Amino acid sequence: MKINKIATPPRGVLLQNPSGTSAFIPSGGKHETRLVEIGDFLQAFVEKTDAKFTPEHQQPENKQGVDMLHSRMRGLLRDLNDKQRDLNKRNATFTAPAALTDAPWESEWREHLSSLPLADRTAVVATGLSFAQSSALLRHSDLDRLGLDDRTAATVRENHRINAVVELLGLRANHASPSTLDNPLPGTVDEAAAFAEGKAAITALDGEQETLRNEAAALAGIVSIAAEVSGQDSRTLWTEIAA
Repeated sequence: MKINKIATPPRGVLLQNPSGTSAFIPSGGKHETRLVEIGDFLQAFVEKTDAKFTPEHQQPENKQGVDMLHSRMRGLLRDLNDKQRDLNKRNATFTAPAALTDAPWESEWREHLSSLPLADRTAVVATGLSFAQSSALLRHSDLDRLGLDDRTAATVRENHRINAVVELLGLRANHASPSTLDNPLPGTVDEAAAFAEGKAAITALDGEQETLRNEAAALAGIVSIAAEVSGQDSRTLWTEIAA
């Protein structure tokens, strides 16, 4: 029994058993090196076992190699979970509504939107809401109550995240007209440029989440391969590593 390693640059590395059990390690992630090292160790150990022992004796021998990887896989899983908690906190910051500062205005805004026919209501929302406006809708779960279609509601939520980045990170300051002798204080803000910077930040955040998800899937795949070559149940082995 051997583990095949197939490089697919620039995407990553595929590890695969003859049975088809596989693990794809994506390139560019924070934990790529550790995943590759674990995969390489397992592949080399199994290859050595394959050369020295008959098939009926290979699984017990391979289990020794898998046991040697427990602590490394457990540490990697812990770090992946820590990263997920960090991403959850950052995402929560940008998906939450702004602090309520003007309840009467917020109530009037929501009532105005509710009074419009659905087509007009959708048109108003689709033109792009301010951070305060989208906060009012999200605070009261109005995206569901207002009967907006899924695409419009998703756009509101996504633009809210971008506007939250702009507001909470003070990105407008990066796009204000420069100070001059005649006008010492920065003046007009390029709102489109500030929004673009916020969108780039959200895209990067979502990219981190996707990479982390792929790295976690890679570790799960390696555990499945390890379980197969060592004659163990994959779910039981995962539970041991996650303990």
